[in-house]
Parts: sequence; structure tokens; C-alpha cells
Amino acid sequence: MRRRLFSALIAGLVAVLLPALSFAQWVTAKTDTLAGTAASERSTRFSVAVDATNRPHAIWSAGSSLVYARMDAGGWIAPIVLSQNDATYAGLAVVVVPGTTRPCVLYSRTPFGAPAGELLLAEWNGSSFDVRTLTADGVAKFGPAVAMDAGGAYHVVFVVQSAGEWRLRYLTNAPGFATDQLLAVGPLGAFGSGASPAIAVEPGGIAHVVYRGVGTSYRIHHAQNAAPGGATWSWEALISPNFEDTGADVEIDALGNVYVAASGADCDVCTRRTHIFQRPPGSAWNAPTPVVHSSGLTGPVLAVGPVGGAQVGGVQVALSEISGSLQTGRIFHAGSLTGWAPSLVVGNDHGTPSLAVDRFGTGHLVCTTGANTGVRNVLYLRSAGTPAGVDEVTPPVLTGWRASPNPFGEQTVLRRSDGAGTKADPGPAAPVLVVDLAGRIVRHLASTTASGGGGEYVWDGLGDNGREAPAGVYRIVVAGGGSGAATSARAMTVVKLR
Repeated sequence: MRRRLFSALIAGLVAVLLPALSFAQWVTAKTDTLAGTAASERSTRFSVAVDATNRPHAIWSAGSSLVYARMDAGGWIAPIVLSQNDATYAGLAVVVVPGTTRPCVLYSRTPFGAPAGELLLAEWNGSSFDVRTLTADGVAKFGPAVAMDAGGAYHVVFVVQSAGEWRLRYLTNAPGFATDQLLAVGPLGAFGSGASPAIAVEPGGIAHVVYRGVGTSYRIHHAQNAAPGGATWSWEALISPNFEDTGADVEIDALGNVYVAASGADCDVCTRRTHIFQRPPGSAWNAPTPVVHSSGLTGPVLAVGPVGGAQVGGVQVALSEISGSLQTGRIFHAGSLTGWAPSLVVGNDHGTPSLAVDRFGTGHLVCTTGANTGVRNVLYLRSAGTPAGVDEVTPPVLTGWRASPNPFGEQTVLRRSDGAGTKADPGPAAPVLVVDLAGRIVRHLASTTASGGGGEYVWDGLGDNGREAPAGVYRIVVAGGGSGAATSARAMTVVKLR
């Protein structure tokens, strides 16, 4: 298991050198029916996530029930009903604790006859779900979204009304964080219950939220906290070429690139369009890139591969086709590795897609049939590419370099064993990463030389979040390291004693 997870990370680091993968080739996609009409009548909301073994987990509402299913070695398990015939569900999402197969389901549940619902989190204990209530205030909640950081802490955002204004509320259980905040960010406007926030979290705990806010017109706003778990948030409007924007999603890759997909209309009564924003670490937002299509594409759902950007899996988005204000029943897919050119996933009466990308760059999508005909099934589709469970090649060892001391207590230093590392031989190319045996990035290392290249790389035992990493075995991963290996990712093992 550990070998497969680590190999997948290495594949992500070097995939920028590979041709575009087949994840966009949905014409030969695998399709499973998760639930038929009798079980999924009025299914309206969906969410999908993939776990550390490359298998998908799905959640959907079916009338007055909330239903969960996952793929095991033998295929999809029989759907599990979390709650049935006693409530409505205003929002839901499934995430997987990083490096595990353990799902968590967030949902907003309003019992029949109650004025407002509460927010609940269901966590898999190995045989069933343990459910806990995150809020118990009787205040109406809209559009809840959830993300998990590298330590498995949840970060939740949703819309509430406070003192006559629509506000964003943020919850987290990360140690030392401000756990419950009303965010002071850009206004949500008179129709703030439809702000539809989305959330993503950097490895170090900085949360990023996108939502539909209002200025001179409705735009997608981006907000982030100044420090992990901090109560000071900054915000900005992301200006797309649209007349106004209606919905968005946000993702962050392991290198710190922030991606936003924003959909809206290009004039007051015109076609809806989707644009992709990217903000590299420490830089301003790049100009938005359009997903060019003959008719409108909206309802963006973003997903990133193991590293993202131009690497394994890249950045992907699932979209529903819109003609005027009517869904046509066709779902499209676009990605960074194919220049954001959309390709058809499935057509003829489908809708409400949810998308995730596994460590091989394969797309996993859950949607419904019957958006126009009423013949409703819950469908799962997997793009052409590496099947679930296929292992990869173990990465080569990083040669010509050493980490000393190793094992280490307080810090270890990576340097060339032959004393090189001069300007003529700059040494490893960025990124240089410390990775645990579950495949999670613990620390991004920077060169200690003034030029920022070559020289030596010091790991002081801390993670990117500033916390001490536990004792154990880690790997230092270098892209382009080793003699004559400028196009290879290589790794060495280090042992932290305390």
C-alpha cells in the first residue's frame, strides 16, 4: 500500500514531461448504475471522492433519504442509507481523510416540519457511520461545503443569515484554530442564500473560499484567512469576461497553486460561459482561461491530480451544457492537459455532475439521468486510463546526494556527496519535498544558498504547517536529481528519531 501511494506521488512530479494522458477520453468510460429509479427518485445532489487505494466514494440525496456507496475490490457495495424518510437535505459532500480509506460525509438536514436544519458530519468507523452534530442553533443553513487538511481536520463553510445580512460561517476542528467564525468578507447580496460557497485548504491549513458575491454585479469572490485558522480574512472579486457570474469551485494542488472555475453569463440574456483562474504560490492571479464551447457550459466542479498543474491528472472540470436557461442533458469534461478543450462525457438527459481525480489522473464522475425526462438513475463513470488497483514502478534512488545525519534528531542536511552543487552543477531542481510513507507531502524544502539553486537543503523536522513531524521514516523527493537524471524524479529515505 505505502509503496503504491509513494510511487503515485513520484509519477505526479515527473508527469510534466509526459504526453497528455487518456483521462479525457470518456468515449470508452466505464459506467455503473448505482441506483435505479425506485431508489433514487428526485435525486438532486451528488458528491464523489477517491481514497488512498484509488477507489471512489459517492453520496447523494434521494427524495427524503441520504445514500452512500463506495467501490470495494469486488465492485460497488450495496448503497447504505444514512438517514431516511424524515428530512430534506439542503447540501451534502463526501471527503476522505488524507492517506486513508475512511470517508466523512457532511450534510445539512432539516426534519419535516422544522423551521431550520442542522449541520452534521458522519465519519466511517470501519463498519458504520458515527454521526455528530456540528451546529445546534436552529438557524437555517445553505450550501455547506467541506475540505480536509493534511492532518485530517475538517474545514466547513456555509451561508447563514445574521442581523438581517447573509454571511459566510466557517467551522473547523483543527487544533489551535478559531473553530467558529462569521467571516468579514465581501457582501453576498439580497440573494445570498444562493451564494453556493466552495472551500479548499492548503497543506499548512490556510483555507480558501469562493462564493457568489455582489458588487456592481454578481461576481465570484475569493477569500482566504491570513494565517492557519486565523480570524482575519482577505477577499477579492475575480473578474471574468462574463456579464455576471453565478457559480464556482476551488481546488489547491500540493505545490500551492490555487485554481478557481467560475461560470456565468456573458451578457444579461446571453450564453453562459466558464473560465479557469490560476494563482501560483506568491504570485497574482493569471488571466482567466475560457473553456470554449459552441453553447454554454456551467455548474463547474473542479478536481486536481496528485500534484496538479501540468502534471499527472492536471486540473479537470466537469460541466453541464446550458442552452438559454435549459439544461440539455449533456455533461462535458475539460482539463489543463488538453488546453481546456471540452469533450463529451455523456449525453441525452444527464445532469448535476460531481468529479474527483485519483492518483493516476483518472476521472471519477457521479451524475443523474432524468433531468428532462424524469427517468432517474444514479450513474458512476470512470474515464479511460489506469484501472483501479494497478500498481506503478518504484522510483529510482536519488544518487550522488546524501542526507547527514541520517538517522537524525533535530535536523538533516541534503547535499551532494561529491561536494558539487556549484553554479555549473546547480543540483536538484525544484520542487524538493519531504513525503511520509502514506504519500502525503510534509514539507517543501528550499535551498539554503543565496541564489536559491543547488547548495544544500535543510529539513528541521517541521512540516509546512510549522508543527513537529512525528518520528518515523520519510522520503526526500527530488525532481531532476542525480547524475544524468535531469528528467527523472528520485528519492532517498531518511529516519527521524524524535
